[in-house]
Amino acid sequence: MQYHKSWVILKNGILMLLSDEAITTIRSYAQDEENKPEAGGILLGKRRRNHFEVIHVTEPTEYDIRSRYHWIRSDKIHSDIAKKYWVESQGQITYLGEWHTHPETIPSPSTIDLNEWRVLVDKCSHPAGMSMIIGGIDDLWCGIAQKESIIAMSKVT
Repeated sequence: MQYHKSWVILKNGILMLLSDEAITTIRSYAQDEENKPEAGGILLGKRRRNHFEVIHVTEPTEYDIRSRYHWIRSDKIHSDIAKKYWVESQGQITYLGEWHTHPETIPSPSTIDLNEWRVLVDKCSHPAGMSMIIGGIDDLWCGIAQKESIIAMSKVT
């Protein structure tokens, strides 16, 4: 299945644009075989008011903890990559949120995901919140975590 590059929240019009690189990277970790563990990383890009442009995603490292239904990011390496993009872009490219995979054809957030995102968004000072992506076998789930809610996004063709 071909992923679309732009997504919109119908409820309030927030747009999330995904680069080809970001889509290709997330897709490469699809859990389409029983032995593939969850993977994940951080989303890097630009905020344009309340819209998100995901330019780059970090990939799992050897220091991340990965199993079929679980993934824990090693903060240091992913943080170092985010700092590199921030410096090289003179503050234009920043941390936008998180991505990870699920072994589902059409993914959806688990209760654990929702709880972890609420903790992350409580630390976020930007009013637009943070972007979240779950890569499934055939589809992506995209959403925005804001202080008051988690908003699922719908594809735009």
